[in-house]
Amino acid sequence: MTEGAIYTVWVISLVIAIVVLVVVWALLRAVNTVAAEIEAGVATIWAVGQRIANNTVQLGALEYTNALAADIRREVLGLVAALAPRAAALRPDGGRPAG
Repeated sequence: MTEGAIYTVWVISLVIAIVVLVVVWALLRAVNTVAAEIEAGVATIWAVGQRIANNTVQLGALEYTNALAADIRREVLGLVAALAPRAAALRPDGGRPAG
């Protein structure tokens, strides 16, 4: 092989290597951009998921409060029914119907 041919092969190899490097760099840059977009989307999903989880915890407390309020209401209605005759007797008219 002549010196000119070796030089030509070397230059062609160098040009191919540079082209490959540029293509690899462009592909890695594209992958990095897509990965950043995915990461941003995942961060949003994670934040929304945490808010949903917080609301779920609060719903459990609300269900407990509602059950407690229903128990209190039931007890109060029972007391009202039990004390209604005594309350009527304590009224100034003695609980008698007007007329």
